[in-house]
Amino acid sequence: MSILAADKAVAIIGAGVTGQSLLRYARSRAYQVVLMDTRAETLAFTQLKLAWPEVTFHFGGLHEAWLRQADEIWVSPGIDLRQALLKELAEVKPLRGDIDLFSEAAAAPVAAITGSNGKSTVTTLLHAMAQACGLHSVAGGNLGTPALDLLDPKVELYVLEVSSFQLETTRHLGAAAATVLNLSQDHMDRYDNMLAYHNAKIRVFNGARKMVLNRDDPLAQAPLSRDRSAIGFTSREPEPNDYGLRNEDGQWHLAKGRTLLLPTTELKIQGRHNWLNALAALALAEQLELDQAACLSALKQYIGLPHRCAFVAEVDGVVYINDSKATNVGAALAAVDGFSTEYAGRIHLLCGGDGKGQDFTPLAKVSRQLASAHLYGRDAVLVQGAFSANNQRPASLTISQDLATALETARAEAKPGDLILLSPACASFDQFTGYEDRGAKFASMVGRLGA
Repeated sequence: MSILAADKAVAIIGAGVTGQSLLRYARSRAYQVVLMDTRAETLAFTQLKLAWPEVTFHFGGLHEAWLRQADEIWVSPGIDLRQALLKELAEVKPLRGDIDLFSEAAAAPVAAITGSNGKSTVTTLLHAMAQACGLHSVAGGNLGTPALDLLDPKVELYVLEVSSFQLETTRHLGAAAATVLNLSQDHMDRYDNMLAYHNAKIRVFNGARKMVLNRDDPLAQAPLSRDRSAIGFTSREPEPNDYGLRNEDGQWHLAKGRTLLLPTTELKIQGRHNWLNALAALALAEQLELDQAACLSALKQYIGLPHRCAFVAEVDGVVYINDSKATNVGAALAAVDGFSTEYAGRIHLLCGGDGKGQDFTPLAKVSRQLASAHLYGRDAVLVQGAFSANNQRPASLTISQDLATALETARAEAKPGDLILLSPACASFDQFTGYEDRGAKFASMVGRLGA
């Protein structure tokens, strides 16, 4: 078929959540659209075809002729741009993603948040702060509602979580405030090396008017950051214009410079890493000129997100935490470090799954903070090797076939006052349908312990 007759012809790759938002956006502008997906046609895809009879669909691979005829190619974030055909086409026509299109259409300021870990927490927390300040704020992007579906002339602030995949196809985001919260190995099955992953992440700073920088992470810095307004956050005592932690009379506080803002005991979100998430949100709020008192009030009420260091139960004096969203090594390290302030040497870690090609070696750094580590899933042996490196393995290190068995083993070793932490450092797809399914099943297992 020819698609050359329309004023603008768009080829969309990907029929998932983001791909369908691209479809809706294109049709709202009366563009002629063809949509393709490399996956075979499913019932859901058939229903999509029935809902859009004016759109031509192709499933089971890329349709080269359609791609060559299209004026623009719009790419879902799950599509690997390293494919030879897409690399060739990128030389002659735009390959665009949803965030790139959104940045052209959004009239209100945008806060853009990326990083390996903590994105969703900071996004939803900043959104809550903006709402507490009376702004008509909406949140989404890589979290919840796709960015293009958020577009509304009544919106006063967009708070977007953006992934490295989305940033690959974003030329100029132009955020009012942007941050890379942290960088650690993730998606190494998608990137050739850590540099390629880093280069994708820092695209969030393209055109940003103000920035928030993690002073503790050299990989998360912005290019030419001295030329633009930047403040930072740190796990240490902060410089006068930055946010950080101060210990006064044995009590930790969130602080701006020397000014104490809030005792950490007043936070509902748990763990030192969540203190840093709170600091990042406060720094972004300042860059957006939000009222600090209202933001602190919102912070005190914020309970966090499911499957992110969420309290599950206390059974026989042992606390159970669900951090199933920790799908990479950096997230698991952050969780262990975060809980070590209170539970050093009393943490029993449940870890394993699909490692996505990561290097697990950094896990050895937290061995001394653990009472035990109980590994399961496809890459359990690889995780075991990392924990065994340099004679730093935990006192107890076991491998189980599945999470249920690992939990039983950890429970047998735990004592009152200990913490059992599900923070897998891996994706879940070897044994679960997603991190939500993994976390829900873990919570159900724990619930049966106290029955």
